[in-house]
Amino acid sequence: MVKTIVISSCGIGFGHASRDKAVYDALKSKFKTKIYSYGEGYDFLKKNGVDAKKFAGISYDKRKYSLNIFSELIQNIPRIGKIYKNYNNFADELDKDKPSLVITDSEPFAYLYAYKRKIPIIVITNVLSTAANYDSLPKNLKTNNLSAQNILLSGYIEMTNTKKSIFAEPSIDRKHSNPSEVKLRLAQRTTVRPRVINLKYIDLIVRKKPEEVKKIYFGKDF
Repeated sequence: MVKTIVISSCGIGFGHASRDKAVYDALKSKFKTKIYSYGEGYDFLKKNGVDAKKFAGISYDKRKYSLNIFSELIQNIPRIGKIYKNYNNFADELDKDKPSLVITDSEPFAYLYAYKRKIPIIVITNVLSTAANYDSLPKNLKTNNLSAQNILLSGYIEMTNTKKSIFAEPSIDRKHSNPSEVKLRLAQRTTVRPRVINLKYIDLIVRKKPEEVKKIYFGKDF
């Protein structure tokens, strides 16, 4: 029986924290719910009245809308001792909350924590959907090393996903094929999508439905 739920939100930008607030608001009336974040995500949650806990998460250098995983790994090698210490501090705090379910929104510390302690986990991520729709991405978002990055992510997902894991992929198009059968063209190379035991495509997670939001004109490009 679920008693305590911990949500760990990636603090890079506002997108993760925005949808995690919707999840938090939906759960807090029924379960003892704690939410962790850092950076811009933490600031967003606090400004919106959420009693979030702050921790030192993994961030990355700000540049254009693209994430080069290999460059980030290389840049973080000198910080590996600090990252390890930050993870242990994070784990100590979660141990105090004694979660019976962990929800992580693209935040690796919580994934590792649940995996090591064999706690059921729901992973909210857009990694698989982004890979599946690579061919339809705008050209300026495609990077030459995306295929190699997909191999790295695939290995990580297959290594850590268990029967206690559920991957929840928010998606506008929920008519996707079984991930174990889909071959993708990524950066001019065909690769196999990672095999995920429990993958569920879900609707977009939003704080308000479109009809509940005041319409504001931001300009022709939005």
